Amino acid sequence: MSKKFFRNIIISVVIVIMFIGCFIGIRIMTYKDDMIDVGINFYFVETTTSVMKSERHEVKGETNEDIVKSVLNELKSGPKSEGLRGVIPKEVNFNNINLDKNLVTLDLSPEYNNLSFGDELIIRASIVQTLTGLDFIDFVKITVSGEELKKTNGQPVGIMSASDFIIDDVISPEPKNYKVVKLYFQNRNATGFNVEEREIEVNPNEPLEKYIIEELIKGPNEADSYPTVPSETKLRSIKTETTDGICYVDLSSDFVTKHSGGSTSEWFTIYSIVNSLTELDNVNKVQFLIEGEKLQEFKGHIDFSKLFEADKVYGD
Repeated sequence: MSKKFFRNIIISVVIVIMFIGCFIGIRIMTYKDDMIDVGINFYFVETTTSVMKSERHEVKGETNEDIVKSVLNELKSGPKSEGLRGVIPKEVNFNNINLDKNLVTLDLSPEYNNLSFGDELIIRASIVQTLTGLDFIDFVKITVSGEELKKTNGQPVGIMSASDFIIDDVISPEPKNYKVVKLYFQNRNATGFNVEEREIEVNPNEPLEKYIIEELIKGPNEADSYPTVPSETKLRSIKTETTDGICYVDLSSDFVTKHSGGSTSEWFTIYSIVNSLTELDNVNKVQFLIEGEKLQEFKGHIDFSKLFEADKVYGD
């Protein structure tokens, strides 16, 4: 065979190798191009006002679901610009994200229910406005631990769109719910109770009994009243049975260990709680639990295992 023939074979092989190399390169590039790159406006809040402002971010993902997850992670991470602040607290997590056509349903962790009314509305507006900036999302629905998110009037929030919120203006929170509660504190002479009427902001999804205990832990506002519950006390749970009106109050061990003791002080501590709770129409008696268990006695002077009814006169 001639040298020319071998040269032609070599050239052909080189061309084939180059073609294969180009083909492989194209496949790799196509794989990279499968990653969707989206520019979207993220909505945060100005640090000095309640005005929402947008900030442009780029996010990537292989699917629309990936894009939504990236957007929510970026939204929770917060803004890059000075003068803006993030709105989603670190303790609030996304339990589940479900994308169905143009509707995305977000299930949030129970910490979301602890937000104030104003903060909750701002977070909701931020999430809805940001997500509906994606061309494949028109509607957003939020649930908390699988339960419908509710307004302050108890009605479900339902499905939301961008038109439900006004941007570049001060966000007006939903009307706040306030309740007046009666709180019983020991007077300075330890001869009786001072009753303090306190107006508090409440979440209609939370029992009013919870707020009463929290306010008692905070202590009195009046100078001539004395705190009755150790400030270190934590409310573990509280529930009132509707059939018999028994309110079960489960407190942390600090309620006992941080208490100074003494028969008088013990009496005022117990009945400050009992009297305050039984001011509610649905509460008749109180059962105390410490770390989920009944105690036989409280600091050595009072039977703590029994059901307590209101007693507003010391020494009777």
